Amino acid sequence: MNKNNKDTYFKEPNKIVQKLGEELTSVISVRYSEKYPKTSVAMESVAKAEERDDNFKRKGNNDYSISLQKLFNAFDTFIREFTCGESTAGRRENYDLSNSSDFTILLLWQIRHTWTHNGGLIDEKCKKDYESIMNSGIIRVNPIIPLPKDLRIGYEFEINFEDYLSIKNCIFSYIKKRVPKEDFKILRKRSSINFKGIKSAKAYIVLESGTLVFNLADFYDCGCKDFSLPPDAVYDPILERVILPSFGKSFPAKFLKIE
Repeated sequence: MNKNNKDTYFKEPNKIVQKLGEELTSVISVRYSEKYPKTSVAMESVAKAEERDDNFKRKGNNDYSISLQKLFNAFDTFIREFTCGESTAGRRENYDLSNSSDFTILLLWQIRHTWTHNGGLIDEKCKKDYESIMNSGIIRVNPIIPLPKDLRIGYEFEINFEDYLSIKNCIFSYIKKRVPKEDFKILRKRSSINFKGIKSAKAYIVLESGTLVFNLADFYDCGCKDFSLPPDAVYDPILERVILPSFGKSFPAKFLKIE
């Protein structure tokens, strides 16, 4: 391995690079909020975690705690960008505790501590901080999902898809009140759409008698370059392939003849 090859370990944010065949690479730019670029990238991690948890849900494991962890990581990133680094998601002054959504976010933020510092297990600190908020007697609203009144030390916290979705709506309701509409749309979309990949890149070469249609990856894998065919190339209408005698190769293609 070439340890000096930085591309092995780093990627440009907001760009998706995908190999199509052996010779062709596609680079796709995705939209991001110029005011909240770090949050945009963090929301992409949420989408990836959701895809992972969706796959496990289809197999019978309805646990979205990894998605929730990534969601709160992204939320903390947003708070830091929104306040220009002057605050974090853990500070009570960031919340209206007469609002059920804000109250719920603050409660679950205490549980996030266990993922960051304690391997996901509820510890004394998490239990103390969570229960002091839940049972303070000052707050007169209930969380939007039926969270427990107390936590069990040494256990892991789990959340199902339906409750996770409710929390995600709380997070984005919070963000929506504080950012321009276009920024909100971008952040919401980045959190939910994970790039599935390009199956093929269709290409065309216009000839005198018609148009050749083919997969660009197949074209490059056969050794063709600069979007042109070698002089000895022949199209076989029965096999529906372009034969390249000088390369000893061929690739599938359709020929649309001009009538």
